[in-house]
Amino acid sequence: MPALIGRDLPAAIVRGALERARGGHGGLVLIAGEAGIGKSALAADAADAARRTGALVAGGACWDRDGAPGYWPWTQVVRSLRRKAAPEEWTAATQAAGLLCPHCSASRAGGRLILARGPGLRRSSRCTTR
Repeated sequence: MPALIGRDLPAAIVRGALERARGGHGGLVLIAGEAGIGKSALAADAADAARRTGALVAGGACWDRDGAPGYWPWTQVVRSLRRKAAPEEWTAATQAAGLLCPHCSASRAGGRLILARGPGLRRSSRCTTR
C-alpha cells in the first residue's frame, strides 16, 4: 500500500469516522474529487485500518459509463454483507431494517429479500404464508 502523501486531513477525517463507528455511532464518509488525487488509496487505507480492528468491511464502486444499474454501489455492498454474514445475522439484520417479510423466511421467498414501500411492511405477493 503506497503512503498517503499530502492526505493528512482527509485521512484524519476517515480515521475519526472509523473510531466513531467502533464506538457504536454510524455514519457515512463520501470521498470525492478529481481523478488521480488518491481517492482509491484513501479508501483502501481506511478499509485496511478497519479490517485490522476486526470490522466487517464491504464496498461498492460506480461505473464510469452509461447503463449502470440504479444504486449499483449499494447493491454491491448489500451482496458483500450477505456473503459475509452468518444466516442468523442476516435474518436479524434484514428484519431490523424492515426488509424481510415477518411472515416469510428467506428460503420461502426463494432467497430473495422482500422490499417494502412506504411506512410499514406489506406482505409480498410471493409470501406463501397466509
